[in-house]
Amino acid sequence: MEPRESYTSTLSYIAICLSMLCGGTTSLFATYGSSFSEVLGFTQYETNLVASLGDYAHYMSAPLFGYLSTRIGPTRVIQSAAVLMFCGYMGLSYSFKHFDTAYEHAHHYVATMSMLFALVGVGSKAAYMSSMATTARNFKHSRHSGIALGIPNSLYGLSTFVFSSLKARWFESDQTPWRYLAFMAV
Repeated sequence: MEPRESYTSTLSYIAICLSMLCGGTTSLFATYGSSFSEVLGFTQYETNLVASLGDYAHYMSAPLFGYLSTRIGPTRVIQSAAVLMFCGYMGLSYSFKHFDTAYEHAHHYVATMSMLFALVGVGSKAAYMSSMATTARNFKHSRHSGIALGIPNSLYGLSTFVFSSLKARWFESDQTPWRYLAFMAV
């Protein structure tokens, strides 16, 4: 392998690992989920609806993004993942920051927040599928392909730990999660 190919392969693998670390954030809902009832006045049922829709979107979109990763390539899929996750998290952040507590008919907020968290779920699965497709392609002839697939997968699972630790360190004193959600968007 030439030095240039080695450099490109290493850079690609680092990008895959970062993508997986940022992609596994749907399970972070527990770190800010109580704010739906405390700040927005959602019932437990409405909060569970938001979380469930995000999870359903996450798991039900796997076949679509698996197909798209092989059909149009993982580059476009990861780009769409970034856009989806950005729009979802930034929309959640904006909604928390600009929520009007005096507004009595806030039932549309449940639908809005559900759709925004569904965008996060779909974007998360798109990041996962494109990263796995790229890793499988890059290491298909390597004798270390199992390790190459295992490390990003581990980072996907550890992303909840990493980002909840960051929340505890930097955002714990916040009354609403809007700054944390904006951080997640970026």
